Amino acid sequence: MKVVLDTNVLIAAYIAQGHCADVFEQVIAEHTLVTSEFILKELDHNLQKKFRYTLQEVQVISSFLTTHSLVLQNVPPLTKRVSRDRSDDHILAAAYEAKCDLLVTGDLDLRVLKFFRGIPIIPPREFWKFSGKK
Repeated sequence: MKVVLDTNVLIAAYIAQGHCADVFEQVIAEHTLVTSEFILKELDHNLQKKFRYTLQEVQVISSFLTTHSLVLQNVPPLTKRVSRDRSDDHILAAAYEAKCDLLVTGDLDLRVLKFFRGIPIIPPREFWKFSGKK
């Protein structure tokens, strides 16, 4: 299964133990994590600015994600705005471009959509319904 984990899920996976960390570990171990340049830049920025990670810590995380995921380059933008938050359209575009099976997010602006072009949009707690685990 190809899975996009939104930036907020990746951040939560790194800053705390819980559902997001469990989902992240499961996706890395048994599925294909799909990410994009946009998601990685947003992750780097937020970890440094909001959570005070050092540049070296962020580089280690970026290196791990680049090595253990499918990183999309130059994702074409959506032709029309879909999400209430324009920046979330980048996440949707990545999921669509990679033909993902699932988009996991805690972002209500995305979750309110429920689906995007046939891709379910779910919170981390619902991941297990789709993965057949737990």
